[in-house]
Amino acid sequence: MTAPAGAGRARPSGLSAGAGGLLGTARRETAAAVRLLTRFPLPSGHAADTGAAAASGAIAFPLIGAVVGLIGAAPLVLLGWLQPLSSLLALAVIAVVTGALHLDGLADTADALLAPDRQRAERARKDPAVGPGGAVALILVVAIEASALASVATTAGAVTAAGALLIAVVTGRTVAVVTTALERSHAAADGFGAWFAARVRPAVALGTAIIAGLIGGAIAVLLGNVGLAVGGVIGAAVGIGIGGLIVRWRGQLDGDALGAVVEVTVAAVLVAIAIVFTAPIG
Repeated sequence: MTAPAGAGRARPSGLSAGAGGLLGTARRETAAAVRLLTRFPLPSGHAADTGAAAASGAIAFPLIGAVVGLIGAAPLVLLGWLQPLSSLLALAVIAVVTGALHLDGLADTADALLAPDRQRAERARKDPAVGPGGAVALILVVAIEASALASVATTAGAVTAAGALLIAVVTGRTVAVVTTALERSHAAADGFGAWFAARVRPAVALGTAIIAGLIGGAIAVLLGNVGLAVGGVIGAAVGIGIGGLIVRWRGQLDGDALGAVVEVTVAAVLVAIAIVFTAPIG
């Protein structure tokens, strides 16, 4: 991941209203989240907007994650009986919508983690070619996500599986923001990690977590199953824990690490929900 063009070490963004007021701030943050998390085109006016370079979009990550999750859930709802094919299609749709951004971060981080020293780790991370570690990580994580999603669909139905995917996608983006706030002191000296960490304060991370919690709770209520919310909370905790381990193992917080955190958290949430729905009781 790279910082948006024209972005400097600007003031933290998120909860303070700028010259355009609260509505203008919300618009800039939402546009920033769309640019960072999706490949949806935006009108050129958004990019040129005053203050746009300072907007991290973090506070809107759960909302844009919900949109991405809804789009990805379409194959599950329309082709729910075709498991695991519809689960794989759902993940493929999300990869297309996001430009496989977080999968790329996962692969680069895995390659870096397997390097014998920090210098070669950075070289492996920045190498556009996917190494053996990255390839294995991609295969395993996507397989885990698809298998867990298919398990939920088979056990509880396609609509519930769609809800699980939606919660997982929202939680993954939210945990990336929370991890950034928790690990700001380990941010890389430059690149996207430095740019993003300079703009994500604890208050922004808290607001993002609250929005994600409201979205997850609403989905659980609408589908009448608290297990979805429970799986989301467990998966979020696992994602935060793994994010901390990645940062300490790598010795820094960078954009690729955040991409890895997103994907690992999505997998953790889906696995947790699958366990909640399928674990034998008694």
